[in-house]
Amino acid sequence: MKHFFLHAALSLSLMGAAQAQNANGHFSMRYSGGVAETNLEAFCRAQLPKLCEGTTFEVISDETTRQGVRHVTMQQYVDGVLVNGKTMSIHMRDGKILSIDGSVMTQEQVAPASNMRRAPRPAAEVMRMAGLPERLAKKAELVVTEKDGEAHQAYRVVNGWYRMLIDAHTGEVLAKKSIILNWG
Repeated sequence: MKHFFLHAALSLSLMGAAQAQNANGHFSMRYSGGVAETNLEAFCRAQLPKLCEGTTFEVISDETTRQGVRHVTMQQYVDGVLVNGKTMSIHMRDGKILSIDGSVMTQEQVAPASNMRRAPRPAAEVMRMAGLPERLAKKAELVVTEKDGEAHQAYRVVNGWYRMLIDAHTGEVLAKKSIILNWG
């Protein structure tokens, strides 16, 4: 697994990019004519100055189409913890970056979240607080997630037919989605 270490400290020019990044970290950037890929880490750092501190990215897929376009998708981590649903994709051809898009956790989302500065409660305790079986704690994965524009530490668990995000401090159910496919 290859990690790209990115820090929010640098802010360079956008090198002719058409950029849009909102407060929730969603962004899309296109580069007319492409930008030479000399140092992917430095390039991404310069393009995403709002990244939260301690951000790293892990390549989760790297594919090249028959047309020669390379698509690299990276998962965001903050202080080594997976950020749920936050990925970015970089699209390249002939060694030039054509576009970058995705959604990342920003410093603005983490700064007001006091629970991000505290250690999470043990998973078994959080499951009890949420009224869920303690056995779920064995497979619970600590993640960082977003709710109402703010970062939360949460445990990601599967309970029966549902994938759930449980706040790692309060036991509040932050999200609950069915894992059953709806075919029609």
